[in-house]
Amino acid sequence: MARFSDQTLGIEETIGVGRGARPWWLQWWFWVVALVVAAAAAYWFLVPAPKTEYVTEDVVRTDIASQVDATGSLEPVDKVTVGAEISGKVDEVLVDYNDQVVTGQVIARINTDDLRARATQARATLASARANLLQSKASRSDAQRAFDRSKALREQGFASNATFENAEAALDRANAQVAASTAQVQQQEAALAQVETSLAKAEIKAPIDGVILERKIEPGQTVQASFQAPELFVIASDLSRLELQVYIDEADIARVKPDQPATFTVDAYESRKFDARVVAVRTAPRVQQNVVSYLATLSVDNGARLLRPGLTATAEITTATATQVLAVPNSALRFEPENAAKGDELSMQINPRGG
Repeated sequence: MARFSDQTLGIEETIGVGRGARPWWLQWWFWVVALVVAAAAAYWFLVPAPKTEYVTEDVVRTDIASQVDATGSLEPVDKVTVGAEISGKVDEVLVDYNDQVVTGQVIARINTDDLRARATQARATLASARANLLQSKASRSDAQRAFDRSKALREQGFASNATFENAEAALDRANAQVAASTAQVQQQEAALAQVETSLAKAEIKAPIDGVILERKIEPGQTVQASFQAPELFVIASDLSRLELQVYIDEADIARVKPDQPATFTVDAYESRKFDARVVAVRTAPRVQQNVVSYLATLSVDNGARLLRPGLTATAEITTATATQVLAVPNSALRFEPENAAKGDELSMQINPRGG
């Protein structure tokens, strides 16, 4: 029993209770707790809470526009591919890239040695056919006179029916020979005309006024026109006007109409905007990787000749405008505060200027 009492007394002395212990406000643990509480209170009252920052924008009167963005490329208004309609070796190429040409200008020639030989032969054959025709007509004249004489003698009773019938048959044969000779002449005339047409086609001519964009042949090269005309040149019409062809997303196509103004930029002149105007919107869609879009054509004035066919352009088509309306930046209407995810109520306040 005495041992148990001694142990209890030791515990009471350790924690500061029991008979003979110091008061609790003089114990070390009390002051530790007091210091922690005091520090927390000081931080709470002395350190200010984070201040809420507000972003403000002035509501102003200004002109606004609704725009549709699209990307495309610049192309000539008219572009013509020039080919060869006959086969042969190219003798001359008379133009090069960027050369200006006019309608009817000879831009290349194909060798005509074989064609000229064929033309000479065709002329000779035609001359022979015409001579045969003249001979046939002379024979018909003789047969006609014999027939007329036999007919008159028969009517007078001086010629038999057999003699008359022989004369009539000879006239028929003479007429048939004239018809055959005439057909032969026409056939040879057609053959000569075909060769002469091929000779004319040996001179490749520009079909329009414009500039040479592409040249795909060299002197000495052989072209074959058996199945389709080989492409020799690409000629663009006057490059003072170009077309900007852009594809409009299906979500925006209802807003794009002909005659709407637009601006566009190209990488070659990043800081400059060029003017354009919508001239047509195609009805047929283009579907690529399940994305539907529609081709719109914009007219571009290129009088300064700064722009070139093939340049990639980014266009902004103005679909609607309003003048002197109250407006704020889009950023003032599209934001998500940090407390939005907590389901707290959000508020927006509009104050009069100076309020």
